Amino acid sequence: MPVAAAGVRADDDGVTVTLLDGDPVDADLLVVACGVRPDTALATAAGLDVDRGVVVTDQLATSDPAIYAIGDCAQHRGVCGGLVAPAWAQAAVVADVLTGTARSPATGRPRRSPGSRRPASTWPLWAT
Repeated sequence: MPVAAAGVRADDDGVTVTLLDGDPVDADLLVVACGVRPDTALATAAGLDVDRGVVVTDQLATSDPAIYAIGDCAQHRGVCGGLVAPAWAQAAVVADVLTGTARSPATGRPRRSPGSRRPASTWPLWAT
């Protein structure tokens, strides 16, 4: 049965999550994980190749060479990005393609920024 949180409080002693029914849950650590699932309905309706996301080439072209996809919806070499840093790298690749300064397929693959994944222990914690 799903339970919703009404608030979170953090201090030197740990974390307290207050549930909607008012019950507090105390913990040493709170981990929040969220993900994205590409919405491929428009791409499917347009007749583009879709797997878990919109399938793209190294230059981020879809199965229609006049259409490019970047960000969470783009599936490149079997992977959907889901992070901001890869989307920025993808935007740079598409900009190069559109301006005629395209990278070769060997170097055109968007790569994760070293800072796009951080250990949870380095994340700032805000409490309200």
